[in-house]
Amino acid sequence: MPDFCNTYNKGILKNSRLELGFTLQSAAELAHIDSLTRGQDVSAADRLNSWEEGSSYPTYIQLEKLAKAYRIPVLTFFMSNPPEKSVRLKDYRTLSDRIKSNIPEFHALVQQIEALQMELYDILSSDNIKLDFVGSLSNRPTTEQLAEILHNFLEYDFSDQIREKNIESAFNTLRNKCGDKGIFVLLQGDLGSFHSKIDINVFRGITFSDQIAPIIVVNSNDTKSARVFTLIHELVHLFLGESVVSNWNSLDYNIQHSINEIELYCDQVAADFLVPKNILLDYWNNLTELLVNDKIDKLSGIFKVSPLIIARRLTHPEIDKISNEYYWNYYGEFMHNYYIYLKQKKDEKPDVHIPNKNRITNKLGKKLIDTISKACNSGELSVLDTLRITNIRVKDFTEMMT
Repeated sequence: MPDFCNTYNKGILKNSRLELGFTLQSAAELAHIDSLTRGQDVSAADRLNSWEEGSSYPTYIQLEKLAKAYRIPVLTFFMSNPPEKSVRLKDYRTLSDRIKSNIPEFHALVQQIEALQMELYDILSSDNIKLDFVGSLSNRPTTEQLAEILHNFLEYDFSDQIREKNIESAFNTLRNKCGDKGIFVLLQGDLGSFHSKIDINVFRGITFSDQIAPIIVVNSNDTKSARVFTLIHELVHLFLGESVVSNWNSLDYNIQHSINEIELYCDQVAADFLVPKNILLDYWNNLTELLVNDKIDKLSGIFKVSPLIIARRLTHPEIDKISNEYYWNYYGEFMHNYYIYLKQKKDEKPDVHIPNKNRITNKLGKKLIDTISKACNSGELSVLDTLRITNIRVKDFTEMMT
């Protein structure tokens, strides 16, 4: 055993387990620690306990297994002090504090995005270009007023929206529009592998508010129809100057434990942006031959949003085309079918037929790839740093740069 393994930080080793709420037994099982049966029997849990107490020492390979189980870099165990968790992000999620602290994949993702944001800041700060729209709302306008501001800002109106081929096309267009304004939009919901997926109940969107290198992260595990809504929602946070993480869903807000005023405001702006009340009403009144559910499906295709968003808007007092009771019945049926779909997709692996370059572009976005490529070509950013901050492989990097 290399001597340097004796120098690991026993306190960090133990606290890493405790922060996740793991027992010695569960942690030992996750890390595939074997019990000892030669001489004196020692259980796997007792072996881990002895490493935490310092009465015996793990090998480097065993530390690697523990790091993998805890979803942290193995070098964390050799630090003098525990790494600080992000304090930049306001947490608007509806999860309990206990659950929030028990998701190592999420904390690892945040650390990865923070490292990326700081690198982008260093690259772009020399240009001395500040994005004044970030944090520009000293006074909060009405949701309809802000929706109009965002339409003008993105140079994208409703006629552009209805011309989109489908929901995915609408998201890609708005993502590129944000990129044109200096916003990096990532579509990411894992740590680079199928096995590290982060559920939408953990987060739907993350915003790093910064006037040099603002970043929006949309959870790729959410439905395509929900992503465009999340993007506009997070864009509102940028205009408010907030760095936040949220899993808010106003479509079921009256059955959630609490209502966050700012999150509800952001959702209402997104609704006014994507489904303006007067335009929705005009379309509804013209669909006279269809049943209610068929109308909702038809409008979903026209507006390029989820049927639930259409149904929710139809309960608005100024529209009042369906009752709350009808909405909740529709919601229940929709979610029942959705959970069946999720169950079928749960263990589905990514489509291996999608070229790596397309997969990387979908994840990182054109704005980020262009910025990184330019920095690499100029020598501002090394290949190793690029691989580190983007969490991609050398092969993917080569394809990305071609």
